[in-house]
Formats: sequence, C-alpha cells, structure tokens
Amino acid sequence: MIEVTEAFAREDGWPSFTKSGWAADSFDAEAARIRFTPRTVELLLGLVDKTKAMGLGVTDIDRDVFDHPELRESVAGWVRAFKEGQGLLNLSGFPVHDRPLDDIWRMYWGIGAHFGLGVSQNTHGQLMGTVAVQPGLVGARVYGTASVAPLHCDRIDMLTLLCINKAPRGGENVFVSSLKVWELIEQERPDILARLKRGYPQHRNFEQPEGCSSVTPYRVPVFGEEQGLRSCYYGGNAMLVHQEAKFAEILTDADREALTYLADVVNRPELALHQMLEPGSAVFINNHEIMHSRTAFEDGDVPSEKRLLLRMWLQGRPCRPIPQDMRVIHNPSGELGILRKDVQAVAAE
Repeated sequence: MIEVTEAFAREDGWPSFTKSGWAADSFDAEAARIRFTPRTVELLLGLVDKTKAMGLGVTDIDRDVFDHPELRESVAGWVRAFKEGQGLLNLSGFPVHDRPLDDIWRMYWGIGAHFGLGVSQNTHGQLMGTVAVQPGLVGARVYGTASVAPLHCDRIDMLTLLCINKAPRGGENVFVSSLKVWELIEQERPDILARLKRGYPQHRNFEQPEGCSSVTPYRVPVFGEEQGLRSCYYGGNAMLVHQEAKFAEILTDADREALTYLADVVNRPELALHQMLEPGSAVFINNHEIMHSRTAFEDGDVPSEKRLLLRMWLQGRPCRPIPQDMRVIHNPSGELGILRKDVQAVAAE
C-alpha cells in the first residue's frame, strides 16, 4: 500500500476527465519537454550524494528521501504534466557522462519515485532494467535485442527510459496515442469498437503468479473506461498473430476483421511520433494512453557506441484507474509488476 502524505498530495491522484488523443502533427513537443537547469542538476546531485551518505541502495530510495524544498514544486509539476497532459514527458539534462552509472541510477530512481513505485519487470524480479543487446535475457524479451520492437503497451502504469548511449545507426523510438486510435475507430467503425471493448483472452507468457493459469480466465479489453479515464491495452489481446497462435478455435471472422482493422489504424503513418532519445534524456510513458515501439539498431565497436538505456516500470500512486480485466496479471499482494520466479519464462510478447 502506497500512502498519500500531505507534503506530496498534489503529485498524487489521476485526472477524472476524458482526455483527447493526438496525432503526430498535433503533439505539443514543447509542453512535453522539461530541461534541467544547472541549479536543478546541482540540487539533484546533492540528493544523490545524500543517499550515498545514508548508505541506501538505489532501490531503497523513496521520494521522502529524494526531496528538497527548492525542487518540490518543480518535481510535482512534472508529475502533474505527465498525468494530466499528453501521456508522454521528456526530461533532459541528466549528467550521464559526468558521474558514475550508480550515481545516474540514484538520480533517475529518485525522480521516478515521485512518479510512482518501481516494480519488477520480469521473472528475475529485476527492478533496475537495461535496454541493450543482452543474449539469453529471460523470456527473450525484445528489449534485450537489436531487433524492431513492434508497437505495444507494457503491462504497467508507466514505463520510463533514460538514454546513456545511443547506437550509431537506428534505435529511434516511435509513439502512438492509443486515445487517438480509440477516437478514430469510434468515428469510423463503432461496431468494431464495441468488440474491442469486449476484448480477447491473452497468454501470460508464464509470468503469472504461482497457482494461476497461463491464460487469462477472462477477456482482456483493448479499450475501456474507469472513473472518467479512457484506457487502452495493446498487447497479445489486441494482436491477430497472438490470437491466431493461441486461440484460433474461438476466433470468429468478425474478430479477425476487428483486429485487422485495429492494426491498420494503429499503423497509420500520421499517428506515429518519432523521437530519438539522446544521451542524458529520459522519457516517461503512460502505458494506458500511449503505444511505443523502436526501430532496429546497430551497435558500434566501442562501449560508447553500444546502445544503452536504463529502464523502470512504475506503479502509479495510486494505481491508475483502469478496468479490472485490463490487468493481465493480478498479484496476491495487489502490487503490479511480475513476481520473481525460479522457473524462467520461455516466451514473451
């Protein structure tokens, strides 16, 4: 349970109004960009040094520790801009090549702690993830390869990435507003929208808690609304290739038409926002409002030319309201993320 304290009350909670989606040409990049000033960096590094003096590990850092009166209003503003705005926020100015990586992790984790609670990203129980070529990564997840990552949503409230090094070629991030996809389908094919709101089952890739089935015993909606907020989950439940591979016996022609139409809308070029993360820049992504992907990349020969991003999954404070069945995994504790398991996952989205 995450408690809301008076000191941070303005950072907590979610908007209760229906947000609009955006196409690439209507995305307000300036409203989504936060550039650290030299003073901000100085204060943030002071907090980094404070956590080291306290003997804290990176994942022991919480927002009460990583707090300074001179920063408090700014950081609260970043969180509000993320939750109430376009679902995508860029923070730039991390001194990634001026401090050891442990210091950068402390700074990044400390800022992330104001957005939410860091949770496990895989069955290794990994809280501090990296996006880089990692042969043999658990579950063969695409973030451990140099391959194209297709558009999808992660199974968490927020995904955040911080660029340490970029590759000489490729590795561009692509974002699509799932709220805009909802709006377009609602305008063009309301009959298909109703079918997508009903949803489809999904295989859990052996990442479910012990004692739970490997397939959701319920349909996972692609689109849904809770407490005034529209949400989307675009994973195996929304991809025809997954449904044909796992659930072909229950698919109807109408289902195939709906999932094909959904994919066509999702991949319309005018919806795709392209961004190349530069070293020292981080992006915070609202997984229930934004789909993300990445182009293939080629690493260089020296360490500074090997693509490396830091990665966190963040549970909202409180959890973002979404339809209950949009959660693919329900942990007994109520905490989001993937519980650590002794048996490695053998498949991944």
